[in-house]
Formats: sequence, C-alpha cells, structure tokens
Amino acid sequence: MASGSVIKRADLGADSMQDVMKSSRHYLKEVLCEEGAVIPPYVALAVRPNPGICEYVKVNAGDLEVVYILDQVKALEEELLLRIKQHGVAVKPNILVVTRLIADAKQTKRDQELEPIFKTKHSYILRVLSRHQKESFFANGGFLANRKKPIIFSMVRLSKMKNITGLTELYGKNKKLRSLVNLVVVTGFFDPAKSEDREETMEIERMHSLIEKYQLKGQFRWIAAQIDRCRKGELYRCIADTWGAFAQPAPYEGFGLTVVEALTCALPTFATNEGGLAEMIVDGVSGFLIDPNNGNESSNKTSDFFERCKEES
Repeated sequence: MASGSVIKRADLGADSMQDVMKSSRHYLKEVLCEEGAVIPPYVALAVRPNPGICEYVKVNAGDLEVVYILDQVKALEEELLLRIKQHGVAVKPNILVVTRLIADAKQTKRDQELEPIFKTKHSYILRVLSRHQKESFFANGGFLANRKKPIIFSMVRLSKMKNITGLTELYGKNKKLRSLVNLVVVTGFFDPAKSEDREETMEIERMHSLIEKYQLKGQFRWIAAQIDRCRKGELYRCIADTWGAFAQPAPYEGFGLTVVEALTCALPTFATNEGGLAEMIVDGVSGFLIDPNNGNESSNKTSDFFERCKEES
C-alpha cells in the first residue's frame, strides 16, 4: 500500500485530478483499479494509465462519492483475499476507512465509532474525533449520544470530600449501569488552569483521566458549577422529567442541601448512610441509602433500581 511519501499524481493529460474528474467521470472509473488507501482528508487510489503500470493519485475525499469509495474498498478486499489465497498465507486482511465522528448524527450512523462495510467481511468504517472535536468535548463537558436513557445526576463541589470523581469511577466500572443510564455531573471547572484551588485542580485532572480510562464519551455530561439558583432548579426538574435520579456520593454528609432540593423535585435519591441523611431518608421509601465503603454494592443497587424501572415502564 502506498504511503504519503510515494503517492504522486498520474499524468493523465490534465493539470489536476479535479480537472480529470470534471471532464470525464467515466474515464476516471475506468482507470481506477482495485487498490486504494484512505489518508484523511485524501483518498489514495491506484490507477493504471497503461497496462501493467501502476501509479498513484491523491484525491480530496470530498470530490468522490462515498458510495464509490466503499465500492473500491469492497473490490480491494476481494483482491487481497485472492492474492493471499494464491500465496498460501493464513492471514485475513483488515481494511479501515477513517473518517470523522459526528456526535449528534440524528438518525444516521455517523456517531458509531466502528461500522462494518456492507457486503464485506474484513472492512470497516472507523470514525474518530478530530483534534478540534476532542478540544470541544472537554470544553463543553461531553455529550449524551442516547438522550432517551434516564440520567443519574449529581451537583456538588469538586473536592475529595464530595467524591464526585468516585461516583464517575463507579459508573465507569459498572457496565450494566452504563447500559441503562447516562451520567450528568454539575461541578467545578473543565480546565484545571482556571482553578485556584490545588485540591480542585487535582480532582479536575482526575476527572479527565477517568473519562479517558473508561471511554465515557457519549454517556457522560460534565456541566460547570452553577451559581444561578433558577437554573439549578431547572436542572433538577429536567432530570425528573427524564425519569432520572439524584446521587450524593460523599462518604459523609451532615445535612445535604442538594439532597433536600432533589427530594423536593420528586427525584429518586441515592445518598450515603453516614451522617444526617440517614435520618432524612427512609431507605426504599423516600430514597435509597448506600454504603460509601462498598462501591460495588452501591452501583449495583443503583443499576437494579433502573432495571426495575425499565421493566415496569
């Protein structure tokens, strides 16, 4: 397969490949062989201007129809399988067509990271976030790919004592819980450079590392700390409207104003059994008490609740 250093424009009697395409798309299709490589934003395709001679052209992917590119991939796979069989090699090829991931795809498959190409066995479309998209993901706190799922919601100060990173890690580890709900947290800054508190800075950095470690994009939304009381109230009501729940992850809480606010908005609430909240919540009646020293039990209790809700809905 040709690399970027050896790709060159074939001399096809035109000043550029775009001119060739504009003058005769039919001719273009005739000279293209089954070999090709995708090098975003270009597609490198082998051409045979003369029998037995292969050269390479580099074409902007936007100038080619997507369907035609996938046809070339199908032909490439067939050719590779044939040559591998002829040489008696016991390997299977893997072909990746790399393109941009679009988070809010709206009834298309452009939000899927890996998609099999139709009528092939070893070829896939791989969609990746561009550098700009990655920066946008952290600047805007992520996104929710499936907005129909209920939401676990938490709004606390970003500190070790409030343990919002602990909640994020428990969610990341529990595959069953992640399949049932999304996680939305309202806390701190996205950018550690904006914080003047050393402990908060460390927690921000840990939050980012957890997002990467457990691949939470599409299931996790991080909203910056809110000071507008009206907006905070709307957040509780919005989560309640989606049949979500509130989680208070601190190992110990004396009173817990956010828990009172969540209960006032009729949000099912999960809170620590250590401290004043144990007197405020009747477990299984007005909310759910969780053991801060047993993370797996706590996350399983939460997932069991949402599973029952799903079965009863």
